[in-house]
Amino acid sequence: MSDASFRQFLDTLKLTVSIEDVVSARVPGLKRAGAEWKGCCPFHEERTPSFHVVPDKQFFHCFGCGASGDVFVFLQRFDGVEFMEAVEELATSVGLEVPKKRSRGPKDGSEARLVEALERAAKLFERSYRGPQGEAARRYMDERGLGREVQDAFGIGWAPADGRALVGAARAAGFELDALVEAGLVKRPDDDGSGRSKSPFDFFRGRLIVPIRDGRGRTIGFGGRVLPGTDGPKYINTAETPLFHKGRTVFGLDLAAEAARRLRHIVVMEGYTDVMAAHQAGLRQAVAVLGTATTEDHARILRRTGAQRLTLVFDGDRAGRAAALKALRGSLSRGEFDTVDVVALPEGSDPCDLLVSVDPASGERGGRFVALLEQAVDWFAFLQSGLVGLGPKELADAVDAALEVVAVLPNPVEREARVRELADGTGLSQSSIEARFEEVLGSARRSSAAARPLAARADAQGRGPIPGREQMDPAPRQPHAAPASPGAPAVRPAVRSRDHRRELRAWAELIGACLVDNALLVVHRDRLESAREGRGPEHEGLARLLEIMCDVYEEDELQHERGAARADQVTSFPVNASRLASALAALAHPAEDDDGAAPWETGSQEAGTAGRAFTERITDADVEELTSIALRIENTARQADDVRAMARGAASALDAIERTRTTAEMLAAAARGDDPDAARLEAANRAYGLDRTVGGRASTHP
Repeated sequence: MSDASFRQFLDTLKLTVSIEDVVSARVPGLKRAGAEWKGCCPFHEERTPSFHVVPDKQFFHCFGCGASGDVFVFLQRFDGVEFMEAVEELATSVGLEVPKKRSRGPKDGSEARLVEALERAAKLFERSYRGPQGEAARRYMDERGLGREVQDAFGIGWAPADGRALVGAARAAGFELDALVEAGLVKRPDDDGSGRSKSPFDFFRGRLIVPIRDGRGRTIGFGGRVLPGTDGPKYINTAETPLFHKGRTVFGLDLAAEAARRLRHIVVMEGYTDVMAAHQAGLRQAVAVLGTATTEDHARILRRTGAQRLTLVFDGDRAGRAAALKALRGSLSRGEFDTVDVVALPEGSDPCDLLVSVDPASGERGGRFVALLEQAVDWFAFLQSGLVGLGPKELADAVDAALEVVAVLPNPVEREARVRELADGTGLSQSSIEARFEEVLGSARRSSAAARPLAARADAQGRGPIPGREQMDPAPRQPHAAPASPGAPAVRPAVRSRDHRRELRAWAELIGACLVDNALLVVHRDRLESAREGRGPEHEGLARLLEIMCDVYEEDELQHERGAARADQVTSFPVNASRLASALAALAHPAEDDDGAAPWETGSQEAGTAGRAFTERITDADVEELTSIALRIENTARQADDVRAMARGAASALDAIERTRTTAEMLAAAARGDDPDAARLEAANRAYGLDRTVGGRASTHP
């Protein structure tokens, strides 16, 4: 299936699904307000409704927090699912079949085959757990105070110790071992050169098994724990597979999402049994990350549940504090949550034990843990608490660790305020703390530059802020000119810097107007084409949206030309922000063409928008950022009294900026001693109102 065909399926699906039905099923209180629907935003705390759903445009937008997108984006954020999961869920709800997309390179094994292998394994492990082989495992769980109800909810199992259970069951059922190998459930021994054939064996052997599920409740991997008194690593997880990525998986999220959404609160713990004990005690908003610190990806996934408060639970010892600091760096870096706080447990205490024991004071199971949860301290107070009573060397190390957390804050004003608070709290001079912070901040920026999403890359490259966002001005781009000769008059160098914001605004208005009225794509076609040849907006997001918009429109024209003889089979969709969102989504999750190449590798217009607009695969973060820009500039254009007049004004502004730029370049050439065309030089002088000798020529004007 081609990339273009998949985009057309996405367009058809969006027209078939009612976005207001999807949203109202998840957002209580959504009410009709004229042609739109309105309610309180599920993605941030508010009392006055600012969340709008626009059915005829098939998108949502919150004027409070800026959340916006189409129905796929809504499901991804609200349900915490991946893009293809959202597509499959919507298609199933309206009785459509998602076209099959071939994976690239090493992902030839189909996802369905992996899911089936994992589900078969989960059932075998559960049967073993309930049978005679699982008696010791059941006794251990009972001793931990975890009842059968919570065990069943989490699908606890047992991997027989002989290492042949999965292999034997697969062979008996005629199920291919390759799928089990790819899922990380079966291992094939390396050839030792002896020529003797070695049998494959189960990866999990003699371990208590905890299924790891995605947001939809599908088993994507397993965790295995040895029983007390048994040799071997305490915990092992499934290796990374096409389905299982430890750094982007949250244990228990499928069971915790509803409570987190309802309570607007999510609690991150350290272990499987901690989460199970929390759910048993009624804290159903508890989850865990898998053997790694909470990352940006984890924070993004957790925020999509609708939670606005994030609580991190860690041991109260030195190792627990270090783990908490790592988790804070991942949790705070995108400003996802309104509140982030920390529970530092008493040293030596176990969360699971606290949760399963009955509190003498309250008489409730887990009462001691609930009391600690209610006393959670703000993340910054937690930082400051670790800076008390330390010697000089320990204090320096602790301050560095605290500054590394502060450095990830996205708001520069908050960063500066927090640095001052740290200085006041430690009694150190503000100048020394600020100097050290600059070093820490510089190091953090260098280490994360390669991993930044699209918008951050644009800022780093000096391409300017996204229109409508408050960000620092980019560094002005200086002309690539040789130094002027001695005595030559100064040339105005900051034309591009001075007009940069005006130029970005004009491009945003022109692109937005074209999205509202596609006829303007024809009216301004020459300008748009020249922009694609290097004379476009100096902002990565706007430039790429312009490229996508033009490619989608041209592809539609090509489709209509080819389908002129069978016009009834040619479907027409407006080239609007929602359509661009579908195109972007298809680029992030591409199909291969018939020759096995991804669209961006072909460079063919017929292969889809990626051929010209992108040279590499884009990420979901890029899709979200670009979609947000497209919706924002389209919405601005819709509010204009006359969108065509808006486009004309934007085009005129761009013409004026281009003329100014040309004259600046001419003056720079003259200052270098070049011999520009006299007429153009005179025009340059008149544009600036100059009356002076330039480049050895006397220049006069009326």
